[in-house]
Amino acid sequence: SGLREGEEYVKQQNVKTEDGANERPDIIVNGADGSRVIIDSKVSLTAYTDYVGAETEEERTTAVKANYDSIWKHVCELADMKYHKDVEKAMPIVLMFIPNEGSYILAMNKDPQLGTKAYKKGVLIINPTNLMVVLRLMFLTWQNTRQEKNNREILAAAGKIYEKYTTFADSYVTLGNQLSTARN
Repeated sequence: SGLREGEEYVKQQNVKTEDGANERPDIIVNGADGSRVIIDSKVSLTAYTDYVGAETEEERTTAVKANYDSIWKHVCELADMKYHKDVEKAMPIVLMFIPNEGSYILAMNKDPQLGTKAYKKGVLIINPTNLMVVLRLMFLTWQNTRQEKNNREILAAAGKIYEKYTTFADSYVTLGNQLSTARN
């Protein structure tokens, strides 16, 4: 995505909860405005693998339910963690990344309201495509912020050069006047 580790994001940063326990979100993305976005990867491929390998409709139905239940369980776990209270300036929503597109689609097809239900709990379920869009947008905000900073620095440097030039020009005129006076 173009984001730099250690600057725009950190991996597995230890976070103390209100009760003193340790939590470790997978990724904390630092926004250019100082805000922070928590991304936690949750995946259980067992149910999806069972779905793909199912030979009967009953096995497929059981695997679809198990996949959905696994994802919903992860949503509830993330909602209970309250990362936004423990990570300074964190947005009040956690991005739950499901790296397996098939598992994501299977769960969304089972319950089209899954995303809405998760969002109401403070969790946004995202797949690889959506994750890259989010990260790219974050990168672009950083890029714009850096460009604005560079522009301000260039303008400040140009201002200093102009000040030095005007000081030199004033001194040069004064010197010319003094030479004229001395010649006269």
